[in-house]
Amino acid sequence: GLWTVGQVAHPHRPPLSGVGVGLGVGLSAALLGAWQPVWRSTSINVQSALTAAPRTGMRLKFHWLASHLSPDWLYVGRNLLRHQGRLAFTTATLLLAGVIFVTTVTLSTSIARTLTTLMAYWQADVRFETALPVGTYVVRNEVLALPGAASIEARLVEESVRLRSDGSRSPRPFNLVGLPPASPFLQPTLLAGRWLRDDDLAAVVVDSELLRMEPDLRVGDPIVIHVQDTPVTWQIVGVATGQLLGYSLTNSAAAYVSYRYLSEISQRSGLANFYLVGTKTQDPAAQTALALHIEDSLHRYRFSPTVLEPGFVRAATARQIFGLVTTLALALSLLFALIGGLSLANLMGLAVWERQREIGVLRAVGGYSRTLTRLRTGEALGIALGSGAAALLAAWPASWLLCRQVGGVLINTPLTYQYAAGGAVGWLLLSGFLAWASTQKSIRTLTRGPVRTLLR
Repeated sequence: GLWTVGQVAHPHRPPLSGVGVGLGVGLSAALLGAWQPVWRSTSINVQSALTAAPRTGMRLKFHWLASHLSPDWLYVGRNLLRHQGRLAFTTATLLLAGVIFVTTVTLSTSIARTLTTLMAYWQADVRFETALPVGTYVVRNEVLALPGAASIEARLVEESVRLRSDGSRSPRPFNLVGLPPASPFLQPTLLAGRWLRDDDLAAVVVDSELLRMEPDLRVGDPIVIHVQDTPVTWQIVGVATGQLLGYSLTNSAAAYVSYRYLSEISQRSGLANFYLVGTKTQDPAAQTALALHIEDSLHRYRFSPTVLEPGFVRAATARQIFGLVTTLALALSLLFALIGGLSLANLMGLAVWERQREIGVLRAVGGYSRTLTRLRTGEALGIALGSGAAALLAAWPASWLLCRQVGGVLINTPLTYQYAAGGAVGWLLLSGFLAWASTQKSIRTLTRGPVRTLLR
């Protein structure tokens, strides 16, 4: 092509004057651009260069915050943000571990409160069932004469089904429980409506398990229930919580009615097939002994209980079911805590390995081992406690949702929620320990190794 300089064209090569002008302009621009940073870097001493905060976009954005922090903490902040990918992974791992840990402890606390509510349905010290209804007068006198027995209550329990308006029936039978409305062995937790009264006749309280099977039922609605193959119309007056352990192994749903009215319409007045006994003491040994006495005593009347269970067995079974859930969740949270600790230790170890010369220079210009230890521990604590605080906030809705789901699966009712403040404090302490433990190896490398080794 043609090169044009000063209106003179040459078809083969540019003139030397044009080349000189181009080189001069390029070198002048480079020197002018590099003059200020070179002058600034050569006019400060070593200590100022090591402690000055970098003038990055983030520092300009947070200029007020940076101006109020000490050089040590600015140094810590710079190191934390040096590898943002590693920092994000470690923080996310610790955050997830904290959420799982606090949620698990909250679930355990909520389960304990829920168990107290569930056991209010089964406050008897001994319960037993008979295959067929037997006379309550005979059983009452026989049981109360036994040593340790204090009170007894008779109930009439039978499997029933609902007859829907379209002629279909409920997919599974449920337990129709006839009991005294003022039973001392039951303290229901109502979700809607009211409990039975002594003057109620065709009134029924359904539990949440029955509502899950028949979701169209509401308080105030009529419900047709088969009683001895006879359809009887009842009025729903209330809804109670479900039970983890029902009146039978196959049917956990229940509907509660007055024993007096149920025994009359079923022509079983004075008969019962379900008995609850209270003891004079709450000792498990006394409950077991009374259960054995009841079995021996009823043998004389040629009928034996089909189910005979001390009260503490049912409570232990319920705790075992819930305990399995909490144990698995706690094991998972500890596993994530271990992974988070290893990730934090790996982050600290890589940071030391990549900054050996920088650390060696700090020690060479008079950096104290105690100061370096404080800075390294501050980095780990900043990550651990920052993710821990975020985990406490995230665990609140997560634990609430988990308690609803676990309660819905086991008892068709959300668990009695209680946020575990002790679990939150425990996770912050555990996070601090993980931060301390993750820096021990790197601190030994910083403070005990020779400076010449770090400067290689």
